Amino acid sequence: MLNYKNIFSSWLFMLTLTLISATFAESSDPSKMAILFICIVTIIKGNLLIDNLMALRHSLHRIRWMMLAYFYILLPIIMLTIIFPETTRQLTTL
Repeated sequence: MLNYKNIFSSWLFMLTLTLISATFAESSDPSKMAILFICIVTIIKGNLLIDNLMALRHSLHRIRWMMLAYFYILLPIIMLTIIFPETTRQLTTL
């Protein structure tokens, strides 16, 4: 059975995190710490979304981990690419 109080509190917390990370992202020159903070907030929001709003917490572990893999694998790669662009360019060119 769905717990609507838990769903609403998760949604409200995700909305708050979105507003906070948006203020960091809209700054004139986001620092590396701001980029790190935004990526960590996105990972937390992804966990909340998958576990509470999509209700995959008690589903098959393979399905849940395939969904979480996006946040645990792709976001750190994006973060490292933004923070270290020259190193990424050197690693990806022939």
